[in-house]
Amino acid sequence: MPAGAGLDPHISCKSVNIKLEPGRPVRVPRISRMTYLLATRYADSSELNLSDQITIPGSLWESLSSSSSSSSDCPIFVEVIEESGVVGRIVPGISSVADSCQLPEWMWRRLGLDPDGEETYIGLTVTPLSLAATVTLRAREETILTDLGDAALETLSAALSGAYGPSWACLSVGSELPLAIGIFDVMAIRSAEEDMTMASILNTDVILDLMPALDHVDTPTPATPPKPEPTPEPTPEVQINQQPQAQINQQPQAQINQQPQAQINQQPSQLQINQQLLRPRANSVVGFVPFSGRGHRLGDP
Repeated sequence: MPAGAGLDPHISCKSVNIKLEPGRPVRVPRISRMTYLLATRYADSSELNLSDQITIPGSLWESLSSSSSSSSDCPIFVEVIEESGVVGRIVPGISSVADSCQLPEWMWRRLGLDPDGEETYIGLTVTPLSLAATVTLRAREETILTDLGDAALETLSAALSGAYGPSWACLSVGSELPLAIGIFDVMAIRSAEEDMTMASILNTDVILDLMPALDHVDTPTPATPPKPEPTPEPTPEVQINQQPQAQINQQPQAQINQQPQAQINQQPSQLQINQQLLRPRANSVVGFVPFSGRGHRLGDP
């Protein structure tokens, strides 16, 4: 669209989920109006950079509010650039440039707009959003969760509700979520029935889940040292050999030498043994008497 063309409504046919109770959602066609505006970014010091708010001229906001089917106390949600998946809510503001709008810095980056550019034309499409049931977030840095401690989910819920800065009314999967307590990423959104790409979080019953931080590193589990093998019981032979040599040598030499010399001398000599053998025994014939061969000994009468 050429620069300077200003407000240029564009009629397009889209579809939206309408939930009927009881029953399943059905898809019906809806005529939506895309509004082209000259977009700029909020100043670096603006706290609206930590929000989902898109500021548009007051007159345009009144026009969109009157044509919106949403109740007066419900924000008007818009998708920034058709089929981009980036959503925000429009709020009235005072601008010196007609038919313009201002975007948060995170939204500018998410849309892939020129980081050095100061302005560009974008299209805004009013988009009704269903309520989210569960939102899964991931902190960019582990220190954010460490600082929050056990109260991380409670503090995060309070931050989204506006306790530490601007409140948030909608989220889209894949978008950055800058908060005063730290930067998070929107990882998943679910309704009661299915996954969603974008949703309203005005419902106070939204359940928040936290994934490990982007820079989280799992601490390796220390390896269990191997159990020492039991020492085998020594065999009797080993026990014998293990007797200290000192104990063996402790036998007194005096005990060895204490054997009485008389006992040693009491052992018979070889001469005494021979004499005992030659001594005649009682009732024995001395000498050898040969037989005569006639039935009697020589010398017998």
